[in-house]
Amino acid sequence: MSDDLLTSLVTTLQHHSLLALLFVFLVAFSESLIIVGLIVPGAVLMILFGTLIALDALSFWSTMLVAMAGAVAGDSLSYYLGYRYQERLLSIWPLSKQPELIEKAHGFLHRHGKKSLFLARFIGLLRPVIPAIAGMAAMPRQTFILANVSSALLWAPLYLLPGILFGMSFELASEFAGKFIFIVLLAIVIIMICLWLLQRLYLYARPLNDKMINALLNWGKKHRLAGEMPVSVFDSEHPEWRGLSMIALLIFTITLAITLVHKHLLLSYNIVPYDSDSFNQFIYFSLQDMQSPPLDVVMLWLLAFSSSESIALLALLMGGLFIAHKNFLTLWHFLAAILLPLLLAPLLNNPLAQQLQQGIDIGFHTLPIVVVISMLGFLVIIFNAGLSYSKQKIIFYISSTLILFLILAQLYFAHQVSSQVFYSLLIAFSWFNLLGIAYRRHSHKFTSAKLKKEMLFALLLVSIVPSWQVLQQDAVHRTEENHMLISQQGWLEDGWQLLPVHREGLYQHKTFFNLQWLGNSHEISSKLKQAGFVKRRNSLKTFTHWFFDQPELAQLPLAPHIHQGQYEAMRFARYNRDKTELLVIRLWPSRYKIRQDGPTRDLWFGSITRVAMKKRLGINYLYTLDKPVNEFTLTIPGITVKKKSLNGQKVIFLVY
Repeated sequence: MSDDLLTSLVTTLQHHSLLALLFVFLVAFSESLIIVGLIVPGAVLMILFGTLIALDALSFWSTMLVAMAGAVAGDSLSYYLGYRYQERLLSIWPLSKQPELIEKAHGFLHRHGKKSLFLARFIGLLRPVIPAIAGMAAMPRQTFILANVSSALLWAPLYLLPGILFGMSFELASEFAGKFIFIVLLAIVIIMICLWLLQRLYLYARPLNDKMINALLNWGKKHRLAGEMPVSVFDSEHPEWRGLSMIALLIFTITLAITLVHKHLLLSYNIVPYDSDSFNQFIYFSLQDMQSPPLDVVMLWLLAFSSSESIALLALLMGGLFIAHKNFLTLWHFLAAILLPLLLAPLLNNPLAQQLQQGIDIGFHTLPIVVVISMLGFLVIIFNAGLSYSKQKIIFYISSTLILFLILAQLYFAHQVSSQVFYSLLIAFSWFNLLGIAYRRHSHKFTSAKLKKEMLFALLLVSIVPSWQVLQQDAVHRTEENHMLISQQGWLEDGWQLLPVHREGLYQHKTFFNLQWLGNSHEISSKLKQAGFVKRRNSLKTFTHWFFDQPELAQLPLAPHIHQGQYEAMRFARYNRDKTELLVIRLWPSRYKIRQDGPTRDLWFGSITRVAMKKRLGINYLYTLDKPVNEFTLTIPGITVKKKSLNGQKVIFLVY
């Protein structure tokens, strides 16, 4: 699915380049336009455009020029609107709700004068506001135009470059990391969009916070028992332990009630309108479809980070630091962040997770994700206390990304299924935020800088534990499939159609399995060497040739390919006649063995592809061509090559 979507997107943009460039112009224009620029995620989209440039979906020069023109036009219109409507412009939503932003923009313009227009182009929320403020201040047009154009000339390539570099790495990594690179791209896009939305929601909700808190406190004073909960959280003069205990009991009771109703009533009498386990399995097998050795290692480390040993060590170190610094208020809030999720974890259990885990041997135990999220979330709140908004934002971005990938690791190895994760995230997020609000309102002093440094050191120290656990385990052990026997005659007649046709990875159209070979690995290697093929292994030296001016193709690293989570077992290459391309053979062992009047023999499948060199931004690398190989001969004694046609369009070679 990911391959089809990506291929369709690239093809569509190539066929409708004018519409694509119009969209680039509108994004750059609206991102620089007053009011609209506060809503449009222009920076995210510009990075996406850079990625599409690297994938040859968009033209570099056309995209950059159009983005510059859009940025200049957006700033110019903002300047005109500010000049024309003056202070009336600030009464329009959302500017009317952001007096702090307007005050900050005025101060920025006053401090930096003419330079403010150039600098603001690269500063988040100020970007669409400063030109309008400059118009209100009647800045000379010549000064504005000079700053507008010069900043746009730098802004467009600067914002496109990260996407271009990522797109290059995407193209390179898709060769050896398969769909892993797709999930990384998807996760990055989701994180950037979610964080952008949260930042905007925080900005727009700030004026309402005080009103909402006052309303809850007034309601709490009128309701003696239930009102204990909001008063204990928001009133700094009110003891908090009783109200927080009531909230914890309420969360536990609601979770228990939902679990019992779902398990003993809805499921027993088939009242549930949807099958959650079908969705859980869909998510799990979709992630399994993206298996790759690099992804296995990354996910294994993340899973080890949430292991019982790692989290217990982190809890002990943090608790010891709070005691050593006599921060007992912090200590009991920290313990509360752990204890309630631990009590709730058995209620969130799903038998499907145990069933899916049966084919995977990890070698260590993990804690439920609800405990991990609640504990890490509260630590982030402690660490952020007293820091500036910009520093808090950076820590929030890093911690949110870590938690997202910890969740993915749990789903990848079926230690949790998606429905468990959803409820765990909801409960943990609610609980550690309530604890955080209560802690910050009742704490008379913020955590010291010394303690924060010690907390950071403890976190880095704990990260050694998963690294050690991953090093101890060479690979993820999955249940192996049993081999199946077929006769040689049956294989040659129609049994060859049982083997895979496409590689499971991105760009499947580039790797059609057009080769099947009968024999053991030693025999195949010997025959290929006789035919002029060289076994290819990558080393650190081969990667340095990426940066050479005119390297030979044979000097560049040849990326391995992935099928069903495994790299090819054999990889050979040789030049074509004019040495402009490499002919590459990759082979994987199949689940079939051939028996014909003697001992069984191994059957291998793989691909014969053409590989050429591409140069981008001074980097030379190899990539697989789309052209199919329709002719393949081996003039070696004792080797027969038989050609088979698949659907009358593609050719498969049988070698025996």
